[in-house]
Amino acid sequence: MEISGDSQRVSTLPLKLAVKPLRVGPCCLLWSDLKPSLITATLTISIIISIVILPPILSSQLIGSFIALASESSFQGRVVDLCSQEPIAAAVVSIKSLGCSTVTDSEGRYRLSAPPNTHPGGSRYYEVSVQATGYTEMSETFQRVFEGKLTRLDFEMVLKNPTPWQRKIIDSKLMLGGQQSGARVEKLDAWSRLHGFVLPTRDRASLPATIRVLMPDGRVEIMDLEEYLKGVLPREMATGWPEEALKAQAVAARCYAVTQIRHAAQGADVCTTTHCQSWSSRHYADTDQAVIDTRRVVATYARSIIEAYYFAHCDGHTRNVEDVWISFLPYCRSVWCGCGYSFLYGHGVGMCQRGAQAMASQGIDYRRILTYYYQGVTVEELPPETASNRFSAGECVEVMSDYGLELRTGPGEEYRLITTLLSGSKGEVLDQTNNGQASGGSYWWYLKFGNSTGWGKESGLKPCESPSFGITVGEEGKWQLGCFIQTLRSR
Repeated sequence: MEISGDSQRVSTLPLKLAVKPLRVGPCCLLWSDLKPSLITATLTISIIISIVILPPILSSQLIGSFIALASESSFQGRVVDLCSQEPIAAAVVSIKSLGCSTVTDSEGRYRLSAPPNTHPGGSRYYEVSVQATGYTEMSETFQRVFEGKLTRLDFEMVLKNPTPWQRKIIDSKLMLGGQQSGARVEKLDAWSRLHGFVLPTRDRASLPATIRVLMPDGRVEIMDLEEYLKGVLPREMATGWPEEALKAQAVAARCYAVTQIRHAAQGADVCTTTHCQSWSSRHYADTDQAVIDTRRVVATYARSIIEAYYFAHCDGHTRNVEDVWISFLPYCRSVWCGCGYSFLYGHGVGMCQRGAQAMASQGIDYRRILTYYYQGVTVEELPPETASNRFSAGECVEVMSDYGLELRTGPGEEYRLITTLLSGSKGEVLDQTNNGQASGGSYWWYLKFGNSTGWGKESGLKPCESPSFGITVGEEGKWQLGCFIQTLRSR
């Protein structure tokens, strides 16, 4: 072997090949310096490693990645334009409470990991939000993910500045409630009217912190009143409508919600359909803001919150309530309306939504809109209730929450946990107090369940399904006495 100069170029080799040096660390080693047997052994070991050892390792890592991906709980779906159904790329999908986010791809697809939220003691639901340039921010509340499963969640976003044609599509797709709200009243048959049956409502002079909502699956969900309204507003008046119209609708929906008790037999105040007020888990930034800006604002008449009926649009004038239904309400009087329609769509009592839209477009604020459609009312902000009258001392109560009821040493979550009562457990009310109501807190009651006494949240309780005068329940679940009265009251 001959090496010439500092360049260490190989001039002659037995195989007559020019081979570049192999650099190992700071040194330079020539293949020609290695013995043939060592070269053969090295190549053999390399082949064994590349063929026999590495593939199983790489395969196990790849399989492990797939297993980890499959066991990951997450949301996935698509984000598209509501009108065109075209995908929206680069939209930011996030769960703000967790501080996590992701971005949609060119097909509008996304995947967002989140820990399961179905365990007692943890957050029951997530709010998943989406933002995109040129579109109104929106979110889906009451969302869950499960261990090792994907939860499908799609979004249809609304343009901030739609064309008139797009506006019609948006309204037709989103406004599912206004045309029907209060329609349940129209279904009272002539026999009920003749015999003087009245609608079950409340006479309220203050606002509750929570409302009991009958969900589509039959569950009763205790919601913060203002959060409930955020789910109502975009179903009754579409995102993108004038700000003052949205505010007027928010106040009307608040009044309507707190004066109704439509599902007493199920332990609820309202449902999520047009039987009461339409509600969904979908929120929009502008409709949420209208609820926030009118927090605790209501319309009152003679110091009581009004039954604020509303409908899609009239034919130029609204109706006196007694001309439509049997009842008389002094504030639901017929007024001229510039909604621009020549036919009636809805019952015609109270606020015309298209008329409110027209007034807001002319610069009229929400208070004047409300006092126009509800004659003689006062629009004011009411303080929260200072005490709950839902239960009374000595009353039988039952745990209604699927996650049980925490019994604590004091009226608040900062107090020590005594025990967690299972759903269906029955006990007795001993006393009550109010905790944090002004900041959206809950009512707390002093309770006795078996040998345990302590404080529990009102939101997890309902009245026992038994008569109030000590009557027992038979094996088939029917009252042995007083069933006729109870049945009439539940209807």
